[in-house]
Amino acid sequence: METITVKFPTAKLTPQRELGLRIKIYRLYRNLSARDVEKQIDLPWSSLSRIESGKRSIDIISLNKLATVLQIPLENFLPCDEYNHH
Repeated sequence: METITVKFPTAKLTPQRELGLRIKIYRLYRNLSARDVEKQIDLPWSSLSRIESGKRSIDIISLNKLATVLQIPLENFLPCDEYNHH
């Protein structure tokens, strides 16, 4: 599996917004629309849109399903810090 490195100015982003941006970047990288994702997992496109904008949180089960659909290791959605490099 290929590695995608994305760096965010985390001091200016909430963790929820950072996660949403990561999800959106990986989704767009896979050329999937929010409706494409909706068809593959039980997550309405409107909910995904709110998650990507940082207005809604996502539970770990849905995040794991999303990681599978996007072909991204789950840990790629976790925030990076000095102890968690990926």
